[in-house]
Amino acid sequence: MKYLLIVAMTTLSAFGGYFLKKASGTTKNFWKLLKNKGLWIGGSLYIVSTVFMIWLLQVVEYSVAVPLGSMTYVWSLFIAKFMLGEKIPKRRIVGICFIVAGVVTIAIAG
Repeated sequence: MKYLLIVAMTTLSAFGGYFLKKASGTTKNFWKLLKNKGLWIGGSLYIVSTVFMIWLLQVVEYSVAVPLGSMTYVWSLFIAKFMLGEKIPKRRIVGICFIVAGVVTIAIAG
């Protein structure tokens, strides 16, 4: 259950960033930005993700929960590639592989 919560938390956080990115390109006017749906969706997803993290910290040690939160970077890479059309350099992919290896190590040991 706790690992499912980690996946949900990190996925929501990654999509929160995606919606904020979409909102960032709409206007340079602060007041118009406040009316942007992407801002509110992204912010809401961040809030829900944070609530999940608080809940997770009740059942998992801090030294395990926070590093496992780095899976957000993995989901963000996929979002960047497949939803935003970004080109992902090989070095970044190698870095993500190190993150995944670290997450797996902590999950097994934790």
